Amino acid sequence: MPQNLSYPFLNWGLNDLVKLAWQFEGAGYGIVGTEFVIMDDQTLKDKTVILVTPSEGYEDVETAPRLTARSDFRSSLITLNVKSIGVGGDEQWEEAAEQGGRVIRLYDEENSE
Repeated sequence: MPQNLSYPFLNWGLNDLVKLAWQFEGAGYGIVGTEFVIMDDQTLKDKTVILVTPSEGYEDVETAPRLTARSDFRSSLITLNVKSIGVGGDEQWEEAAEQGGRVIRLYDEENSE
């Protein structure tokens, strides 16, 4: 890796990232401001990412509190898609948060633990 890499989002908080995502919502870039993934230092250690989604039950999805949970990258794609199309609820997110960093993982039969 080049030594002079820049990290434009270093030390940004969750609210800062949510505001950034909403700047692109509906602007034709294919970016959805409601659900997204954050890669951080922990990503390098265990190949997990932070999933971000708004809590259900709020009229204004832009300002709704955000739920976060950790997931392996493959599972994050499925989990966020299920949440964004409205067929998945907040249960797994809340459970992961309550258990202090439990990772959401979706396995196929071949790779289950």
